[in-house]
Amino acid sequence: MPLSDTACRNAKLTEKPRKLADADGMYLLVNKSGKYWRWDFRFATKRKTMALGVYPEVSLLQARERLQRNRAVLASGIDPMAHRAITKNSSDQGAVTTFELLAREWLLHQAGRWEPITLQRALASLEANIFPALGQMPAAAITPRQVMDVIKTIEMRGAAEIASRVLQRIKSVYRYGVTHQHISSNPMVDLVPADILKPRRVNHRPALSASELPHFIRKLDEYAGNAQTSNGFGERDRVAFGRHLEGSELAHRPALGGKAP
Repeated sequence: MPLSDTACRNAKLTEKPRKLADADGMYLLVNKSGKYWRWDFRFATKRKTMALGVYPEVSLLQARERLQRNRAVLASGIDPMAHRAITKNSSDQGAVTTFELLAREWLLHQAGRWEPITLQRALASLEANIFPALGQMPAAAITPRQVMDVIKTIEMRGAAEIASRVLQRIKSVYRYGVTHQHISSNPMVDLVPADILKPRRVNHRPALSASELPHFIRKLDEYAGNAQTSNGFGERDRVAFGRHLEGSELAHRPALGGKAP
């Protein structure tokens, strides 16, 4: 049962901490020192607790509003606590904006126009390929040479397509940073994938015949490898494929009293 203003107001301070649950993981933590709004959530399989304010300075209604804003951030694939750190840094003129903080703010900005799966893939690519090497460095201090070295490392492991996409995302992060005055200039503007990555030879495979497609779909459903591969053929594609087969069968079905064409 959700909390009420009366329950919050009448809750007595106690030596032993206790939680008065509201909804969606938010609760009022009551101890001998005071009453504190908290929110428990999971991000990247890790359990986290976020402070939402002190009661009664932050009312129940205000706490719920803060909760909903942060839940929207979480739904976009962004850690709400990292996002709050970005906001704090932005308001602190002396703060240093790291590349990771800037990248996460850029991703949050894209949340309104991208599908959640697109946002998650972009974040995953940066977390796996860029943040370990450059994430904690001040964005303004990273040089094009350092970015090129990381991109070439990705290419050397046989992931040239990923390297190209990651480079484009880095450039977008810096462009966003300049626009929102987190950094004064964009040192990555002249980095072009064709000037950094080796030309790739594309081997085109023969198209599958209509009779081979059902077997291909079954094998794709059974595939347990890279999620990007299995998710590449989405629900809309499957529906279109089913209609195509249905139309194909109708085209080859004998007409009443006649023969198949």
